[in-house]
Amino acid sequence: MRAKKGTLGLALIATLALTLSATFGGAASADPVAHTAGLKKCLKKAKRIQDPVKRKKAKKRCRKKFGGTGTTGSPLVRATLSWSDGGTSTDYDLYVFDPSGTIASSRSVSNPIPNTTFSGNVMGGAGTENFTDLIFAVPGRNFQFGVCHQGGGSDGTSYSITYVTADGVSHSDARSGGSDGFNAKYSGGTPDLNTFTCPAP
Repeated sequence: MRAKKGTLGLALIATLALTLSATFGGAASADPVAHTAGLKKCLKKAKRIQDPVKRKKAKKRCRKKFGGTGTTGSPLVRATLSWSDGGTSTDYDLYVFDPSGTIASSRSVSNPIPNTTFSGNVMGGAGTENFTDLIFAVPGRNFQFGVCHQGGGSDGTSYSITYVTADGVSHSDARSGGSDGFNAKYSGGTPDLNTFTCPAP
């Protein structure tokens, strides 16, 4: 009987330990800053391995564990542009700029940025446009995002944008887009860090 009680106690302790590990371990892995730091530390340790074959395998294990900028990862909505209370001709467009200078937008017929999708172009009193990175893993691709009000004359209204930078951190901004030609560019720093010409391609 004592043995059974002892076994039961050990089982309860083990269950509690697993629960705590899952809770706190999951919270840590969900932290993009900690995730990035873990990847850097792992790669630094792998770099010290003398054998080139073992070194390569160790680096591969690091990227598999912590993610990277290759062709693996999970879909993540990197930017959402939305507005309401506009007019029939209100036309905000979501733009994305990749590190090589490629420009893509919700209004384009084709999307030149690989492994990404746009939800589609929307026009009118209210709308939402999304940009999804199909292979996101921290650290992700270093996209910048833009908002352009074009084709709507003075029929503008306030908009809001939420976007995720390469480190996995979410940012947001809201402002009045004003009349035709308004534009703003977002990179994770000051929203007005750079602007682009609007109407844009």
